[in-house]
Amino acid sequence: MTGTVNGAVSLIEKEMRNVGTERNLVRTHYIIHLQALCAKSLRMQEVMRVVVKTVNFVRSRGLNHRQFQQLMEEIDSQYGDLLYYCEVRWLSRGAMLERVYQLRNELTTFVREKGLEVPEFSDSKWLSDFAFLVDITNHLNSLNLKLQGKNQLVNVLYEHVCAFQVKLRLWEFQLDKQNCAHFPSLNANQPIDVTYYSTFISDLSAQFDIRFADVEKYQREFSYFASPFGVNYIEAPEEMQLELIELQNSVELKSRYRDLSLVEFYQKYLTNDKFPVMRKHAKTIAVLFSSTYVCEQLFSRMKYAKNKLRTGLKDDHLENVMRLSTSTISPDVIRLSKDGQHQKLH
Repeated sequence: MTGTVNGAVSLIEKEMRNVGTERNLVRTHYIIHLQALCAKSLRMQEVMRVVVKTVNFVRSRGLNHRQFQQLMEEIDSQYGDLLYYCEVRWLSRGAMLERVYQLRNELTTFVREKGLEVPEFSDSKWLSDFAFLVDITNHLNSLNLKLQGKNQLVNVLYEHVCAFQVKLRLWEFQLDKQNCAHFPSLNANQPIDVTYYSTFISDLSAQFDIRFADVEKYQREFSYFASPFGVNYIEAPEEMQLELIELQNSVELKSRYRDLSLVEFYQKYLTNDKFPVMRKHAKTIAVLFSSTYVCEQLFSRMKYAKNKLRTGLKDDHLENVMRLSTSTISPDVIRLSKDGQHQKLH
């Protein structure tokens, strides 16, 4: 999307130059992808190797898989099965790790009976690493879920990231003080020294600072858009200062601001004749929605449309189906049916 040569933004800028419109577009990488890249920086490959190897031993062999499911039923386990690990789906890692950690005792007994020795499951240091990975992955999954969904403006996504960065600093400080209150699995495992894990949090925090540096430079622009009543008009761009003063001293607009969404507020109450600069700025920020989410949603819709029950599907038809399935516009079926030409009975 943001590639310098073939990215969508670069191609749009090229087309704008061709039609004589010279303007640099604001570009930001998809925030949820940046978060996933930060998560991959965790130095826990050895833990993942052992866990994935053990899960694959059970899941990839039909007899082992059926017998393990039967064992889970016999002991009335909360979980009936193990989950596969998928590299490209970060949420699957968190679910798989937590499932294996909760079933670690049953899993150790089962694979030993099948002839596979996993000494790491008896190593207290390795189990502490495993518990820490489960907890930090769950925290990352929580952030990941907040960043998902359509119609989320970039300022809201960035707020979630900023909050998580503050949490990272808190966790680093607490782990340095032997406090793992926000890491329940690690806390239950009762490790001797938890200060060791503060370095992992520090490295993760540094990755967030590096990855989101390009987004952070727009933080003030986000504030003018999302909190126009709370910013200092003296520090605002000169062309926006007078409009900010008018806005901040309007009791009616303050009331409307509390009752409406940001987009509705700018659309309905900041008219172009009174607030042209602020409306233009609002449009610039509002178009920075989670566009990559729409692209990823498109593939899911395409998979659903191209199912085996469909007799035929031409390119034109598929294009129309994709356009309708990803559109946010609700059709007025009643009006369309009235305007249509109906076949009369003879």
